[in-house]
Amino acid sequence: MLVKVCGMTQVKQVAEISEISDYIGFIYYSKSPRFVSTAPKSKKAKRVGVFVNESLNCILDLIQSDQLDAVQLHGDETPEIAAALKSHVRVFKAFGMHDNFNFNSIRDYEGKVDYYLFDTKTPAYGGSGKKFQWEILNRYFLSTPFFLSGGLNLESLEEIQKIEHPLLTGVDINSGFEITPGVKKIKEIKQFIHGVNYNHTYTTR
Repeated sequence: MLVKVCGMTQVKQVAEISEISDYIGFIYYSKSPRFVSTAPKSKKAKRVGVFVNESLNCILDLIQSDQLDAVQLHGDETPEIAAALKSHVRVFKAFGMHDNFNFNSIRDYEGKVDYYLFDTKTPAYGGSGKKFQWEILNRYFLSTPFFLSGGLNLESLEEIQKIEHPLLTGVDINSGFEITPGVKKIKEIKQFIHGVNYNHTYTTR
C-alpha cells in the first residue's frame, strides 16, 4: 500500500521520511499552519504540492520551480484544471466525505486525475484530525484508485486492515503523527509505514 506523509515542513525530517515513504506532501496554502513557500528536496519519495483553489498558472510555475512530481487539489478545482495538470504531473483530487456524500458528484473527474483522496469534510480545507465513517467507502463504484485520509494514527492500523475495497491504494497521514503542526513524530511514522505495508495484502499501484 502506498503511503503519503503530508504537511512536512522540516528539512531534516523530509530527508529521513523520504527514505521510507512513497509520497511527501508540502502545503502551499497560506492559511495552513503547515504552509511552505518552497518545498524541501527529497531523495526518494515523490514530492506532492498541495493547493487550495490556486490558479492553474501558479501551480504550473511551482511544479517547474520546485520540481514537483505530483499535485493535490484540495479545494473546488474543476475537472478541466485537473486534466490540464495531469499532462504534467500525477494528480490527487481531495473530497470531503460526509454521511450523505454522493459519488456520482465526482464522476466528471474520472480519467482526469490519478488518485482520489477521501478526507473528512470540514468547514475549512482538511486538517481536522478527525475520521469519517469509513462505511461510506462501500458505496464507491468509480474506477479511479483512492487514498484514505482523515484522523489516521497508529491506532488506525487494525481498522485499515479490515477495509476490503479493491481500489484502496494508499493512505495519507498528517496531524495524527505530529508534535506541533509540521513537526512530525518520526518514530511513530516509521511504525505506521511498517505496519501498513507488513500487514496489508492489496497490490500497490
